[in-house]
Amino acid sequence: MRRALSHATVCSLAAVAGAAGAGGGLLGNGGPGGSGGAVQVTDGVSALRNATVAGNGVGSGGAGGSSGGSAGPAGSGGSLSVESSSAKDALRLQNTIVASSVGAGCAGNAPSAIVDGGFNLSYGDASCPGGNGDPELGPLGNYGGPTETLPLGSGSAAVDQVPATGADCPATDQRGVSRPQGGECDIGAFEFATPTVNIVAPRGRADYGLGERTLAHFRCTEGGIVSPIIGCSATVPSGHPINTRAPGVQSFSVTAVDATGREVSRHLHYSVLPDTNPFSAVHGLAPGRIDMGVDYGGRGRILALGAGTVIMASDDDPGWPDGGWLMYRLSAGPFAGKYVYVAENITVRVRPGQHIETGATIATLHLAYPHLETGWAADRGDSTLAELDGHQCPCSDPGGWSSIEGRNFNQLLMVLGAPSGYLQPDPPDQRMPPGWPRLHSPTSASIPQSASPLSEGWTVQSP
Repeated sequence: MRRALSHATVCSLAAVAGAAGAGGGLLGNGGPGGSGGAVQVTDGVSALRNATVAGNGVGSGGAGGSSGGSAGPAGSGGSLSVESSSAKDALRLQNTIVASSVGAGCAGNAPSAIVDGGFNLSYGDASCPGGNGDPELGPLGNYGGPTETLPLGSGSAAVDQVPATGADCPATDQRGVSRPQGGECDIGAFEFATPTVNIVAPRGRADYGLGERTLAHFRCTEGGIVSPIIGCSATVPSGHPINTRAPGVQSFSVTAVDATGREVSRHLHYSVLPDTNPFSAVHGLAPGRIDMGVDYGGRGRILALGAGTVIMASDDDPGWPDGGWLMYRLSAGPFAGKYVYVAENITVRVRPGQHIETGATIATLHLAYPHLETGWAADRGDSTLAELDGHQCPCSDPGGWSSIEGRNFNQLLMVLGAPSGYLQPDPPDQRMPPGWPRLHSPTSASIPQSASPLSEGWTVQSP
């Protein structure tokens, strides 16, 4: 019968002591102490693999009789002992630590033996097969996983000593921590690891809108599992809003601490624009196509995307027969000096020359075909920037493709927290004007795409 023990920690055990003197009572000799404080094999082929065996001891010999007789001998093999009459009955030791035994770490009587299966480490004496060095074992305790383990120190001679392939390195250690954590696997039942911090939100160097409600989302793990982590704290708890109350660069930090006391922190910075979602007060907001700008349906108040000055404001503009044209020039942030237009199915609430603050009501949107279009405006008249740049579709519908100006404004709206418009097929290869500001998106959300061109006035709520 073959016996095997793997992924195990065996600690602080001692073999039984010998019996007191016998054979006449007063003159009897003491019995021998027990062998193999951790593991004793008396017959059969056996194996010990990816285990940590430490702090175990032999049994002491029994005392002699009260009036004579000698004390019994102590047992052998403070941690491991093989006693068998068959040469085949060997204990195969592989990827295992044997350390700090009371008595010799390993003992095997002839003809059986403890065989070196490779990549073993002993400490305290040289009785066990394999290399010799200090594993820097910590105290037995709960370091994650369902059972107690002996942790490795950062300078342990056991770290990165077992090839990741071809040497029976298992996928996880005794706790469930994935192996290897370094270039190679560690000897024993414990894989040395440090905490890992994964921050999903906020994203480093990303741009966020002023007052945008973005929830922090992060996770602290070690070796792919959570149980070794005893602390995971951050600037705000996961699931709580990050700071977007004021424009400028903001910092965010997360610190993880594991059960051994190792600490890892991750720091990042993000930017809050002096701009806000212009549709946060619109009811039933429904995105439409990306064309020269971005189309939306709904009803309610339209807000100023950013602070600026109203250039044009009319409920009846001949260039936009479906009612309303509003243009304002931004005065702050990366887009200072750029022009924004809001057109169609609106009633303006501001006048030309008026200064407006970020988030101020500038128009009312009505739920009617062909809904609203907003985007980058030219610096003159009631034209879009796409028209000025010659980027409108040369087809019968000037908005029959998604211009670069429409796509760029859509990105800004997404950064500010508005839903994305729909990208039409085969967007043209175009460029924004030289020196145009660049944004860093706060999410990896993809822009929805349509398989066919979308008509003017289409929204996701259209029949």
